[in-house]
Amino acid sequence: MSGVNSSQLETIDTGIILKITPTILGKNTILLDLELEQSDFIPTIEEDIVQAINKNTVKTSVVAFDGELISIGGIYVEKKSDFSSGIPYLKDIPIVGVLFGSENKSSSRIMIEFMIRPSIKDIEEKLTKIKKETYLFQNSDKSF
Repeated sequence: MSGVNSSQLETIDTGIILKITPTILGKNTILLDLELEQSDFIPTIEEDIVQAINKNTVKTSVVAFDGELISIGGIYVEKKSDFSSGIPYLKDIPIVGVLFGSENKSSSRIMIEFMIRPSIKDIEEKLTKIKKETYLFQNSDKSF
């Protein structure tokens, strides 16, 4: 009896996603619903283990004036890794084991912050033109 080994690649999307939903409250004020998501792939060398993603999310709302600078922060990502390698069993012997193996440790800390300056575009002139064109079209002679 023979068996077939097969493997399959799967795409895992990670990175930074910023979603902004603006609502104009007045002539110079904007409500912004903000969602910031940062995700990382967590690698593993173990077989038959489902790959994982670490996600950090910030959801908030802010009222801003037209042209005001807004800072969105609050996501801190800290990564630590410990890795050891060497000759099996010999590296685990007290005192002399350091001659047969090595250990590596690393850590990093990242702060994610976005700066946004919302502005309200004056569209009254365009809206007046569209209304006028719509009125002319509706009241024009429709016979061909």
